[in-house]
Amino acid sequence: MRRTLCALALTATLSFPLSAQEGRTYPVDRAAAERTAKRALERAPVFDGHNDVPWQLRGRFDNQLRSFDFEDTSSTADAETGRAMMHTDIARLRQGMVGAQFWSVYVPASFSEPEAVQATLEQMDVAKRLIDRYPEALALARTANDVEAAVRKKRIASLLGMEGGHSIGSDLGVLRQMYDLGARYMTLTHSKNTPWADASTDAPVHDGLTDFGRDVVREMNRIGMLVDLSHVSEKDDAGCA
Repeated sequence: MRRTLCALALTATLSFPLSAQEGRTYPVDRAAAERTAKRALERAPVFDGHNDVPWQLRGRFDNQLRSFDFEDTSSTADAETGRAMMHTDIARLRQGMVGAQFWSVYVPASFSEPEAVQATLEQMDVAKRLIDRYPEALALARTANDVEAAVRKKRIASLLGMEGGHSIGSDLGVLRQMYDLGARYMTLTHSKNTPWADASTDAPVHDGLTDFGRDVVREMNRIGMLVDLSHVSEKDDAGCA
């Protein structure tokens, strides 16, 4: 529904077939569509599941926030390097009526597991520092109650999500600690297999999930961490069912 509303809101005049037989069309009024979308989003703000700002902070600013203005990132384009402007800032989040945002604490699947664990902790740290730096706009959320409280206060509820099981170093204890630090979902794989799960873009070696991989899913269910099946093989998907 959100995509439909956004598409309507951004279109000046559209024509839709009334029926396959008649082939008739009718115009859509842009102002009316925008009013409809706004009313819907006021009742149910956008809850976005993935945003890579923390990785941009690592690559562009070495995780240093002193010179970074998240109110307006239009100055982050670099003509010399060809680097594009960042896609997110508080102004655009507000304009898009985002009520809750999962900030991805992504690290590359090419990292060794020890490197991935450390880098994920660094990404969680910079995400939390960013949230703390803008308390009037952002609020760290760990629970549904936190999200509701943030929305009531007109702040963007900010959650953390791990993109790739390599971030836990094949260790259930690390998984639990990541949860305690605020991670509320984990994508089981990214672009490469982990030692316990096959990725959709790598040659399969585990026939989906290993026994330990199933333990990971069970533990995520137990502690209340969302199991994200993006990037996983079809056999992983079946193993989680």
